[in-house]
Amino acid sequence: MRYDCIIVGAGPAGAVCAYTLASMGYKCLILEKRPEIGEKICGGFLPNRAREYLLDMGIDISETLNKDAVKVQSCMTIKGEKKHCFTYAEEDFGIGAYRKTLDQTLLENALSKGVEIRFLTEVRMVNET
Repeated sequence: MRYDCIIVGAGPAGAVCAYTLASMGYKCLILEKRPEIGEKICGGFLPNRAREYLLDMGIDISETLNKDAVKVQSCMTIKGEKKHCFTYAEEDFGIGAYRKTLDQTLLENALSKGVEIRFLTEVRMVNET
């Protein structure tokens, strides 16, 4: 089978890239080395601005994220003995969600546009043709 675009990785960047390209009429394939979408060690924080960008692109994740997400209005980072606290303005709050939920939602949006995915496919080299 021939594809216009092959995207390596089914995380947020890969899924949104595939969604965007498929929305423009390109035939896309995502290659993912994991056997399925699962939890990752990194968190699932999504800033409000990112949610707005997704909405502008036609990706509404609010219903899915509302199932297990929490509103994040402040956070603290600790480096050594120093603590840094951040408080977001009401309109700038973020969402904390399970990373698996976020990844799966974005991937489902891409698949709804006709994107195909192959799990258990590791990319080691890319050749231009």
